[in-house]
Amino acid sequence: MIINHEKKLKFYFMKKIREKDYLISVLEDNKKYLVSGTYRVSWTGKRKVYLKNKNTAHFLLKNKLQSNNSFLFKMKSVIDAISASLSTITITNEKEQKLEGELVMMTYSSNVKIIDFTKKIILNRMEAAPLTYERVKQGYQSLNKHFKMTIIEFLDEEFIYYEKYLEFIPYNLWEARDIKDCINEIFNSYIRYFVTIKKGDIPTHNPAALFEEIKATDYKNHKTIIAVEEWLEESPEELLYPIIRGHGDMKFENILLAEKEFYFIDLEFSAAYFFIYDLINLIFNEAMNGDFSYVQAFLEGAYDEKYKKLFEAMGLEYDNKKKLYYIAVYLVDRIIHYDLKVVVHRLDLTDMFNKYFMIMTKIEELDKQV
Repeated sequence: MIINHEKKLKFYFMKKIREKDYLISVLEDNKKYLVSGTYRVSWTGKRKVYLKNKNTAHFLLKNKLQSNNSFLFKMKSVIDAISASLSTITITNEKEQKLEGELVMMTYSSNVKIIDFTKKIILNRMEAAPLTYERVKQGYQSLNKHFKMTIIEFLDEEFIYYEKYLEFIPYNLWEARDIKDCINEIFNSYIRYFVTIKKGDIPTHNPAALFEEIKATDYKNHKTIIAVEEWLEESPEELLYPIIRGHGDMKFENILLAEKEFYFIDLEFSAAYFFIYDLINLIFNEAMNGDFSYVQAFLEGAYDEKYKKLFEAMGLEYDNKKKLYYIAVYLVDRIIHYDLKVVVHRLDLTDMFNKYFMIMTKIEELDKQV
């Protein structure tokens, strides 16, 4: 296991050193938004380039605490500390800049976030992925009335949108009460959202029929796909479930706790999903990070009353004996609209599906204990 980590870290280090030319071009393209100075490089999580000062040190620490705290993440932080001295980029800006940006973050879809800590503004440039820009905008238009968000302005011609920068409390510093309040806020926000939608205007789909798209791929015989099909058989009826625009990447990392309010960020994967997608994604993502407590709470019925109200808002009946079926519905959606469209371009899907199978096996064990 240690050898495997060493190989990954060596590959990680060499790959990041080769990316320096790309980072230089990103800073040059955006220097009109940046303060002059020598920028350091961080590759932990999303790629970041930053001036070394109190503002950025404070943000990087909070950003790290907002994410999961795995062994590999810790080791990448060590690599970053070593490579920072080798990877610096100097920016000289003689013109009056539009922002006083001190940190640049590159997203997985090659978009750029620039943070001005003085004006407390985040600029998002998305000309590299205009379709993603449209997803963010459409997601905001659908969800903004029901969820608190940080977005304050869209500039369509430039594929730019602005957000307010918040001094948030990192997820790993939340108290148990904060987590409980956050989960309540998510359910209540979705119920408010669903109630406002005219039911006759909502498209529907049969999860089992949608699953046939996966069976037409090269992964049809993978043990995860077979397991998903078995879980779908927990509900043999021909069910039609509403398809609604959701957040698409609902997880605690994308929720900011600031001034006792919860703000939802990162709408890059906002699209039309089964109506339960975001809620199952929240607990499944934590299981992906090794924390099965939320899945266990779901299986034990801790959220049953909330799900009942959620289903009622969609004109449906919630069956608390079909927990594995609901997770399977989510996985069908995730595999088709995320793994086969997004993940396949940067990761080996066989490895991803192997991880899913490990998680599903653990979930089955927990379900038998309920």
